[in-house]
Amino acid sequence: MPPSAMPPVVAPTPTVQTDPPIRAFDLDAWAGDDYPARKQHLEQRIAESQGRARVDALLAMARFTLARALPEEGRAALDAAESLTPGPDQRYELRLLRDAFRALDGTADPDDSQFVRAQPTPAAADHHVWRSATLAPSRWTAAKSSLPIALKRLLSYPADLRGRLLTLLAESAGEAADGPSLNLIVLEMITLDGIGSTDGRLDFFRGRLAELHNETAEALTHYKRASALPNLYGHRAQVRSIELRLASGALDDPGAIAELESLRYAWRGGDVETDALAALGAAYTRAGRIDAALDIFGLLGRRFGATARGRAALTTGRGLLDAVIGHLETTPGSALDALSLQVRYGRTVALTDDDAGTQQRRLARLLARGGFTLEAARLLHTVAEATRGAQRAAVGLELARVLLDAGRGSEALAVLDHTAGPAPDAQAAERRALLRAEAFATEGEAMRAFDALRGLTGPEAARIRADSLFRAGEWPAARAAYAELLGGQDAPLPDDIAFHALAAFRAGDDAAVTAATERHGKALAGTRWAGLLDALAVPPDPPGKPLSSATVSGQLAAADALAGMLRRWKTP
Repeated sequence: MPPSAMPPVVAPTPTVQTDPPIRAFDLDAWAGDDYPARKQHLEQRIAESQGRARVDALLAMARFTLARALPEEGRAALDAAESLTPGPDQRYELRLLRDAFRALDGTADPDDSQFVRAQPTPAAADHHVWRSATLAPSRWTAAKSSLPIALKRLLSYPADLRGRLLTLLAESAGEAADGPSLNLIVLEMITLDGIGSTDGRLDFFRGRLAELHNETAEALTHYKRASALPNLYGHRAQVRSIELRLASGALDDPGAIAELESLRYAWRGGDVETDALAALGAAYTRAGRIDAALDIFGLLGRRFGATARGRAALTTGRGLLDAVIGHLETTPGSALDALSLQVRYGRTVALTDDDAGTQQRRLARLLARGGFTLEAARLLHTVAEATRGAQRAAVGLELARVLLDAGRGSEALAVLDHTAGPAPDAQAAERRALLRAEAFATEGEAMRAFDALRGLTGPEAARIRADSLFRAGEWPAARAAYAELLGGQDAPLPDDIAFHALAAFRAGDDAAVTAATERHGKALAGTRWAGLLDALAVPPDPPGKPLSSATVSGQLAAADALAGMLRRWKTP
């Protein structure tokens, strides 16, 4: 056949590899009726098999440990199976089981879990159970959509596994303050073999539920019953009881500190230790014992920051850090405490902070407010290096402000250039232009400052223009610029009044100095400029006229005022 008559060759459509749907979990069959006999049988199968059969035997052991809620043994079986080169179907089963164990521990990553990425069907009840358990610790709103199906399916789960999953769901509902969902879970715990009735768990969650319903007396009753047991939930109930009595006014901070200190030294291990330490640190903060609160914060970071519970401990420490910095922000003379926090626990603060560096930025503001601009600049430099995009630009603006207050204009310009975002909003762009203009003015480059201010209006832009003229020695122009700035303000700043008077004095405009003295003389009282206007407004004696005692007294008073102002300027 000629080439034109040959039929076209159609390329085969590539097949898309998709994972099979998640099948039902036969957990009762996996668990078996007799634990020792079932375990011995599975261990014998593993020892006698080879190759693919050995992987299947290890998968059976992993299913058994999952049904019995034994995560450590289950992960060991999965690791052994993965080391034997399993087949594609076996690898998929391994991944499902590993995702289930992570959900059981509350450490699953929802974005990487097959239970979350695959779309569950209404008939796939087990899929809903494990999807809800995976999402519960971090995304409760998404997890609760599967809760009705999950609770119904949990009726047929083995008792140990059912208890672990219900506890995980109850913890998450309580953290999210979701009273209706927690009520459903607690009812399920009551009706199913009384899960948690012997270890204080049920009383703890019933107390939490009463707390969410604002039934303080009933919550305290449940917490008291749970705290009678010397175990994890008993000590957690003690911590919640102390915090609830503090919030209701039934307990003061000294009493709370005494109870928490006794609990701290009586209990070691478990999440309750971090909760008790955080509550104790918050009580120290409210009582003004900042050194003790900082010691607690450092202990949280040093002792728990690198452990398996490190993430939860650092999250708990974030609340304490927020309380400490909030106290320092509202307490005068707290600059040394802020410096102590940064010097002693700077690394722990960085580990505890969120991605935006919120607490470190608050701490830098405290340091800058107290005059520790070098430490504040170093801290903001570190935060800027760790952030990107709009957050990096915002940190750059804060850092440039600190550098300008320290008189380091060239460094401020370099920071503004290196942290400029790709498309800042209008407010951020205006703020960046004002900071650039102020930096140029600080460096004595008046023309570049004027270029940076082109198109900008407002009192801050006018102040930078006047300051640039003053630094350049253009006294008449600076006097006019400050006069225009003062005319548009109902309560002008002392610095603007002083620089206006100084510019008028240097320009030889005695009338402007006298007018400023009459109009703004009282506005400088109590500031570092006190006495300046009186000194500048002293009229000189006419030529050839002998000095009078009044003139000498006035000149001495003016000199004394200037000396006092100089002392105030030299004192931080």
